[in-house]
Amino acid sequence: STCSLALLAFMGTGAHACAQARLGEVRPEEVCVPMPGRICTFVGTGQAGAGDEGQDRLRIDLYLPQDVTVGPGDELLVLDWNNHRVLAVEPSGNVRRAIGTGEVGDGPEGDARTMAINHPTHLAVSPSGTFVVAVWHNSKLIEFDPATETAATLAGNGARGFGGDGGPLSEALFDLPVATAFGPDGSMFITDQVNQRIRRVDPQGIVRTFAGNGMPGFSGDGGPAAVAQIQLPGGVSPPPSGRLALDSAGNLYF
Repeated sequence: STCSLALLAFMGTGAHACAQARLGEVRPEEVCVPMPGRICTFVGTGQAGAGDEGQDRLRIDLYLPQDVTVGPGDELLVLDWNNHRVLAVEPSGNVRRAIGTGEVGDGPEGDARTMAINHPTHLAVSPSGTFVVAVWHNSKLIEFDPATETAATLAGNGARGFGGDGGPLSEALFDLPVATAFGPDGSMFITDQVNQRIRRVDPQGIVRTFAGNGMPGFSGDGGPAAVAQIQLPGGVSPPPSGRLALDSAGNLYF
């Protein structure tokens, strides 16, 4: 089974074994010894900053980290929000930059380490094993392939807007997309925050509004999701997702 960095921070009964399996035995320099029921810092110093890659996970400065995800091959990614980058924590405990330059920007596609991004906000693992990153201030979704260390735009052109319902994901526009989640059939749900909507990409790649009518507010209980009013959906924090999640019964939480 997979376990997130959040679980590694709070050493519940199963998480402690998971931590040891992924990171080996506790190192002598550990300040906090992981054990069931104990909270330990997994990555970061507690000081805001932009630490250089190559450092030990307990010695690198982060700036408002927003999300963590464990992907195929035990790739542990940390979304370092205000440093405009995604970091990978290696099994050795060292940290390297996986996505972003550390500077605000928009592209280019290709080498993920040279692709500048602007406030990445959420990470999700796709059914194919790639990572989908909601890049909030670029109003884009990008896809990161850890096997090739490349990144490409899935949706959005860098401008805030709304459009594309009924068409392919590559032509859709979003206004500050904040999170994604995948359903059991491979559908992707997107929290399109300022458009006051949750949008769904079906297995054929077609985008449609799933919830919200685009008007901020609260209404619609007991009626169709697509005509309900929601306001700036940001999401709760149900595990294992940060802002948007589906349970085993197919219920969507946001």
